[in-house]
Amino acid sequence: PTPAPQLVVVEPLRELRIERHGRLVWSQQAPMGQPFRAPLAWPVEPIAPGEVVLLRVRPEQAAEGAFAHVQLVGASAERMASTEALIRSLGQRPLVWLAAIEAALEAGDVSLAWALLFAPALPESPDLAALRAEVVRRGCGD
Repeated sequence: PTPAPQLVVVEPLRELRIERHGRLVWSQQAPMGQPFRAPLAWPVEPIAPGEVVLLRVRPEQAAEGAFAHVQLVGASAERMASTEALIRSLGQRPLVWLAAIEAALEAGDVSLAWALLFAPALPESPDLAALRAEVVRRGCGD
């Protein structure tokens, strides 16, 4: 629901590739012993509404060339705009952010809940930091 999602993975990554329309548009390999850790900022142009983007991720311990594939699909323009408007409206009030995340989960909108929880605008708060850590620990599942 956001054009520039934070990339959240459970395992440290050795390599990350982003493909658009079957073409590699971005690639980065972590230095040996210094893997990428979540969350990672979206490193390329924002995802357009309806656009399909392929992420290829290689965990630190995976063999050379062994990638997991994750397909991201941009939401509608209206959904992206409403998500951005919601994020702006939450300001720097941790309790309001928690309430918005809980409301999204109660509505079954896990994508929105995680977009909020990992948004760069998320204010610093022990409760929000603990929730982020718990989501990553559990594997970011539903």
